[in-house]
Amino acid sequence: MGDDDGRSKKGWMMTMAGLWQEKLVVFVRRLLFMCQKELLTTLKDKRMRAMMVVPALMQGFLFGYAASYNLDNVPYAVVDESHSEASRSLLGHFAGSGCFQQAAYLTSPHELGSLIDSEQIIMAVVIPRDFEQKLQRGELAEVQVIADGRNSSVAGMATGYAGQVVAAWNRERLAEAAARWGGFHRLALDAERLRMDFPLPCPSGVGTPLSGEELQKRLTANTF
Repeated sequence: MGDDDGRSKKGWMMTMAGLWQEKLVVFVRRLLFMCQKELLTTLKDKRMRAMMVVPALMQGFLFGYAASYNLDNVPYAVVDESHSEASRSLLGHFAGSGCFQQAAYLTSPHELGSLIDSEQIIMAVVIPRDFEQKLQRGELAEVQVIADGRNSSVAGMATGYAGQVVAAWNRERLAEAAARWGGFHRLALDAERLRMDFPLPCPSGVGTPLSGEELQKRLTANTF
């Protein structure tokens, strides 16, 4: 009895699968016939043929030749509060990059609002007063880049170009520092002098710290 029920259930499932397969084949055939019909109707109409071909050709021409994702001569303003050799060097890299064109030299960041609102500039570079001092102390010296966010794509590309200019300037400074200190094959290390008394053998690797006077006394008394 159980075997008969299993065979009948299996046969019913196979029948249902066959019906669904036939329906799928019929659906695909009808879809292909409809596509063929619409294509023939479209090709017979001259206006439809023009609407299919002309926009594609125009888009290929515009995006292939006329449209460009590169920015050239981006108008920008400068606020140099540092007035230092380092700030002039960085601004020189902006001027010589070929991507930016200086449109204004301002004395305060508060003057930027009117230029951005009137679309006279797309971006502004603000260098703080302590820019060179921080560089000399080995600290992180920040440069503020302000972009007109009304056109997010142009602002994003402009700030990206500005980041590339600053990165190139940093690489040039590192190369100059490496050349000044003996090239890329040498390392300048300024380490604090360490005075310690190590008993031998010393498995732990930790000794007793000594001051300069204590070390001098032990050296004079020859207690090592």
